[in-house]
Amino acid sequence: MHIPTVNFWTVYRIWFASTGFGILFISPLIIFIYKWYKLNLKIPTSEIIKLSTGMIAIITITLLAFISPLNNWFQGEYLSYLIIPLLCGVAIRFGFYGSVISIILLVPLLIVLSFAGYGPFFDEKLSILESTLRLQIYLAALIITNMFIAISIESLLISNERLEKISNRFQTIFTKSPVSLWEEDFSAIKTYLTNQLNRANMNITDWFEAYPEEVAKCASLAKIIRVNDHTLKVFGADSTSHFIANLPIIFTPESLKIFKKELIQLWNGATTFKSEAEQMRIDGKPLFTITSVSIATGYQNSWERILVSVEDITARRENEL
Repeated sequence: MHIPTVNFWTVYRIWFASTGFGILFISPLIIFIYKWYKLNLKIPTSEIIKLSTGMIAIITITLLAFISPLNNWFQGEYLSYLIIPLLCGVAIRFGFYGSVISIILLVPLLIVLSFAGYGPFFDEKLSILESTLRLQIYLAALIITNMFIAISIESLLISNERLEKISNRFQTIFTKSPVSLWEEDFSAIKTYLTNQLNRANMNITDWFEAYPEEVAKCASLAKIIRVNDHTLKVFGADSTSHFIANLPIIFTPESLKIFKKELIQLWNGATTFKSEAEQMRIDGKPLFTITSVSIATGYQNSWERILVSVEDITARRENEL
C-alpha cells in the first residue's frame, strides 16, 4: 500500500504536537489531578504565591530565550538552557506539584513558540525533521530532569515523614512506658577514666580501690539526656529538671557502690549491666530497684548513649522483710 507524502511535514507537525501534549502535558496533568483529589493535596496560599513567582520567572526566561531581541545579541540556543536551572529549582523547592505545574505551563508554550517559528530549534539551515528532533530532545531533557528531581524529592520527603512517625512512636513508647527509663551520656566519664587510668598506669578496679572518691566524681560527670514520665513518678519528681537537681539525694552511698561495679564492668568490655540497688526518693523514702544498663549499639567506644531501665521492687522487698 502506498502512503501519500503530500503535506507530510504538516501532518507530522500535528502528530508531534498531539503526541507532545499527550505524553508531556496530559500525562503529568492526570497524575497531578489524581494526587490532588485522591490524596487530598493541599497547597498553602503562601506556597501558591511563591510557586506563582517561580512560574512567572520561567515564562519570562522562556520568552526572552525564544522571541525577545536578545536572540539577536546572543545565540538563542544558549539562552534556552537558562530554563533548566529554573525548572530544577522549582522541583527542588516545591516537589512534585511544583514540577507538574511548571511542565503543564511550559511544554505547550515551547511547542507553540517553536512551531510558530520562534526560538533556536527551527533553523533555516536545518531540515524540518532535524529541527523537530532537536525540540523533542530538548523537551525530553527538561521533562525527565524535572520529574526525576521531583520524584527524588518526594521520595525523600516521604522517607522523612515515615522516619518522623517512627521517631514519634518510639518517643511515645519511651515517654509512656510503665517502667522507669533513662537516656544518659557517659562520654565524659569514658574520657575521664581513660586519662586517669593512663596517668596512674593502673587497672580500673585497683584505681577505684586506691581512690574511692573517684566514684562520686564519675557519677557527677554522667549527663542525663532525658527520663520518661514513670521515672518522675517513681522518684517523686515534678519535672526532669527537678529530678536532675535532686540526684545527690537519689544516689545513696549504697547506689554508688553499684555504680562502681557498673563502671568496672563496662570498662572491661561489657555492654550491659544489671543489679539490685538501694536508692532514695526525693521525699526521703527508701527505694529498692533493679537497674539495667545497656550501651546503645554503635556507642560502645564513646559511651555517648547509655540506656537505663529502673524497676521499682520496693513493695516486694518490704513484703519479704
